[in-house]
Amino acid sequence: MKRPTVAVFISALILGLLTQSTAGQAATITPPILDAGNAAYIAAMRRADAAAFAALFDEKAIEQGTGSPPVVGRDAIRKQYAAFFKVARLTRGTIRTCSLQGDEKYAVETGAFNFAFAGAKPFVLRGKYVTVWKRQRGGDWKIVLDAGQPDPKRR
Repeated sequence: MKRPTVAVFISALILGLLTQSTAGQAATITPPILDAGNAAYIAAMRRADAAAFAALFDEKAIEQGTGSPPVVGRDAIRKQYAAFFKVARLTRGTIRTCSLQGDEKYAVETGAFNFAFAGAKPFVLRGKYVTVWKRQRGGDWKIVLDAGQPDPKRR
């Protein structure tokens, strides 16, 4: 029997989160709330600040890049990005939210990203993403799942 792929797991997680919404209850998520989170994401990457970047994630968050195993937990995310920022630094970055659904506890955001990095080998990374945000006890929103899919390279 084949093991489920990460994509199947992510799809099931998103479906489960969306069906947890209370029927008839108005969504309390507004784009400005997550726009601030996305702006902080870009700012931390521009500063190459792994601690600030990781602080955007829930303690038990999953960061899933394409072609690599998931990174689980805020501390592991901090360590991964500390290593990444030693070799690459964001010089230009945009995040464009395409859809947003949620309730007072969770928000599922899909969108597109466009990042340019400087380093020994500068590169541009464009693609699509799914981010699941969770409202914390104090009211702040943290990322519990961040999964990106780079666009295929053009030849």
